[in-house]
Amino acid sequence: MAGTTALSNSPVQFTDLSGKQVSVPLSALFFDAQDTLKVDPAKWPPYATYQAQLDPWLKHLAASRLIVPDKSPPPRPALFLQSAVPGSMSNGGEVRIDVTLDPNPANSKFKAEVKLKQVYAGLSMDPASPSFIKTVLGTGGAAPQPQGIRKGLVQVDDAPFNAAKMPAAVAAPTALAGGGASVKASKVIKDAAAPTPADLFTLRAWKNGADGDLTQFTLTHVDPAAKTFTLTVLWTKTVQNVTLATLAAEMGKLAHAVETTLPATGVFAFPAPSTVVLSGGVDGTTPARASAVALAAR
Repeated sequence: MAGTTALSNSPVQFTDLSGKQVSVPLSALFFDAQDTLKVDPAKWPPYATYQAQLDPWLKHLAASRLIVPDKSPPPRPALFLQSAVPGSMSNGGEVRIDVTLDPNPANSKFKAEVKLKQVYAGLSMDPASPSFIKTVLGTGGAAPQPQGIRKGLVQVDDAPFNAAKMPAAVAAPTALAGGGASVKASKVIKDAAAPTPADLFTLRAWKNGADGDLTQFTLTHVDPAAKTFTLTVLWTKTVQNVTLATLAAEMGKLAHAVETTLPATGVFAFPAPSTVVLSGGVDGTTPARASAVALAAR
């Protein structure tokens, strides 16, 4: 129910006709267009029972200024943040914003750190499995799943796979390497055979660029009986000393994982300190990107 937020130091409390103390959460209260303090029944269903007793008490509290309307303007959007890769694996990505204010707003600065973690549990080396690694991650090639049914920050090469072998575990976070303007960062994954493991497949960044080298992964829970394993991918990057004047250029340096565009207002604003979490990413034939809005500093 629309209205102006009610401000107070505590919830509303009163004693009902039977002597029982009742508490109404402040979140259920609002001021309407006539500045009348009211209860949103959807947020506090017992209102129907106590309305006759509660309404006069609310009127008294508002008249006594013990509960007041929040007249501050609603927060403005500062940035629109969107995952660079569509699909459910983009959900949960974090953008942490730390702010250093200056008396001159033009000199205020912020730091933005992107952290995107993607976990693929139960991946399989069996082409007949729905969790076959090529099917899930995609190859970026022509077939069978160039994009992957759960596309993320990494893909695998389109070379033939040996389904009879299992990858060797990679317990420590390991970075992809070799990314450049016309090449994807990559890492060769060995099989678990000893003492001379052979190349099994190549893990690659989802697109060209040096920032693919910031992609780290682990390969754990290798189960030879079930022929499954878990791949965990982490990408992090930080930009610092960002001002309103340099915002577009500096935030553009995070575009390997998170893209920054104008908010609904059509103008960038200096953001407030916060940790913004991306959500809304969906898999399927028309995958959607996870996104979030960073609010402006007041």
